[in-house]
Amino acid sequence: MKKVELLYGKGVMPIEVPDDAVVIEPRHINGLKDEKAAVVEALRNPLGTLPLKQTVTSTDKVAIVISDLTRPTPNHKLVPWILEELSHVPAENFVIINGTGTHRDQTREEFIQMLGSQVVERIRVINHHCHQTEELSKVGSRTFGCDVYLNKAYVEADIRIVTGFIEPHFFAGFSGGPKGIMPGIAGIETILTFHNARMIGDPLATWGNMNNNPLQLMAREVNQMCKPPKELLALIEDPAFQRFDQWQVQKQAVVLTWADVYMRSELTDEAVRNAMLKPIESVESALAKLRLTYGEQMSVAVLPMGPLTIPYVRD
Repeated sequence: MKKVELLYGKGVMPIEVPDDAVVIEPRHINGLKDEKAAVVEALRNPLGTLPLKQTVTSTDKVAIVISDLTRPTPNHKLVPWILEELSHVPAENFVIINGTGTHRDQTREEFIQMLGSQVVERIRVINHHCHQTEELSKVGSRTFGCDVYLNKAYVEADIRIVTGFIEPHFFAGFSGGPKGIMPGIAGIETILTFHNARMIGDPLATWGNMNNNPLQLMAREVNQMCKPPKELLALIEDPAFQRFDQWQVQKQAVVLTWADVYMRSELTDEAVRNAMLKPIESVESALAKLRLTYGEQMSVAVLPMGPLTIPYVRD
């Protein structure tokens, strides 16, 4: 048996797997030696546009959209560096919008964790509320038929800046880029279209695919309506069915049609079973039971960083 560490919560969970288990992990790339210098260089010499500082005047209203606590974007570094580059703009001209999408608000303590106390004390920081129509502005209609609503503070800003990070995404191909706006600061009607059964069920809506992926196409189209430079299964697939965050159930249902899913968590066994999953006490005990079913030649693959990994079969 060999030991492997799986990402779990904010730490890792060590497990033991057979010696012949295949461990599939992303290729490691060393970080930058000087992160700040690289970011400042990018801000001062961007591709296809003027340096950030030259596009912003001291009277401009500036909105900075950040990803919420569910994403490990290093905003505690990025945002202070952006503010430093725009030091000619008064603090009261800035608003930082937490791109919650359909997620919960972050608390002040969480904002301090995400941005640092100096930023939170100086700059107005707000949570996006997708259900609050008074906090949204209509910016257009999509080719798929839904109206497009975005955060009003973002729409009304003169300068719009979006931070984020890139990682594999199981139906949008990759996260980051236009997804910071759509669905990050969109209205619930727009988000429900973005996450509807037809969009999520499209075969091109999958890991690593950016070509003709309907989620990416919609995100890009919505971003063009309010640009970030200065210028302005049976039941689920029923077209009449629409539920809040139905995409989560849909993607799980697709998996459960061809695989059993065993779950090790701190939830009760009843809660796990109610979610149509199989509770286990440990990975090791589950593997031992599965070996009785599949035999000694059972093959095992381990993805310690599952959501960050796209495995390919080599010919």
